[in-house]
Amino acid sequence: MPKVRQKHILINAIHCKTGGGLVTLNHVIPYLAKDESFKVTVIANKGYEERISMPENVNLQVVNVPESFLKMIWWEQVNIPKIARKLRADITFNFANYAPLMSPNNVLYITNNPEVRHYVPFNEKLYWYALIGMTTLSLFFSKVGFTNGRYIQGCYAMWPFSFLKKKMVVATTACDVLKGCNPKKEYQILAVGDFYPHKNYPLLLKAFSRVLNDLPDLKLNIIGRPVRVDIADEMKSLIKKLKLEGNVQLLGAKPLNETKELMANSLVYVNPSDAETFSLTLLEAMTLGTASIVKNYDFQKEVSGESGAFYVPASNQEHLNVKLWSEAIVSLVQDENKRTMIEQNAMENVRDISWEKMATTIVTQLKNIK
Repeated sequence: MPKVRQKHILINAIHCKTGGGLVTLNHVIPYLAKDESFKVTVIANKGYEERISMPENVNLQVVNVPESFLKMIWWEQVNIPKIARKLRADITFNFANYAPLMSPNNVLYITNNPEVRHYVPFNEKLYWYALIGMTTLSLFFSKVGFTNGRYIQGCYAMWPFSFLKKKMVVATTACDVLKGCNPKKEYQILAVGDFYPHKNYPLLLKAFSRVLNDLPDLKLNIIGRPVRVDIADEMKSLIKKLKLEGNVQLLGAKPLNETKELMANSLVYVNPSDAETFSLTLLEAMTLGTASIVKNYDFQKEVSGESGAFYVPASNQEHLNVKLWSEAIVSLVQDENKRTMIEQNAMENVRDISWEKMATTIVTQLKNIK
């Protein structure tokens, strides 16, 4: 029998530098590489190629991409289609919300929740509205748009473009098991996430100040990069003003395994965020057996289900939010039975979430593209 021609998948990974996008890419590539019906080439940004896991049968092409956002977008629109045509790629798999429009058979992997725009200054809102427009336009020119969760599909397929939802397929990320970890719960709680307005760290600090009235020895650790200097300054000012220096630690960025170990050893994981996609840190807490406190939003329940976390109602009054969060933390820290029940429910919910399931969804969809 004549050998069937392999379908050439060109992975546009120039946006995969750190974080969840890079983690997802490194889990998807091996599944594509071991499928004999695919030939895989990865385009990586120079200086970041070593962060990408490359099986031996995957080709790597390193390119110099401008650092300026607008120049990068222009470079991508012009050069990725050229590379795709030169390599005779059948599919361009873009690990980004948007695609180079002239590339063959575009596929997207959409990860950003544009509801973040509600919590940023006006000049930053422009970026998010541009992202919504670019994503919507890219969906017109794409065969499939994979989404990291079902919730964000509605954010990009709003009327009059609701028909674009038919092009979207849920392919949620998973969480690796932390090997060799023997959790030893310490009298501490943990928050994880870079410093952005929608993460609500000032609210958490104000609530924690009230918590110390009941639990004076409790510690709060916060892992995250001070991406927004103004938020970092506000947090440091609050820590000093509320006299939290002895109970709160800003740990900065930590390697993934250290973060997971600290999470496994904490009594509770807290996430007061107002906007997430498919929260990987919440998923990690669930997988590691740490009870979580989150806001009562649909995007959080998509990860943890109805009973896999302690849900705090959201209010538009700050003093009420502070009260609700302080009461939630005190309640869960003091009640071991409640923590155990949430941890057990969470473990049940994560049984159906795996990298293999995600990759199988992606492989199946790519095979169906003509």
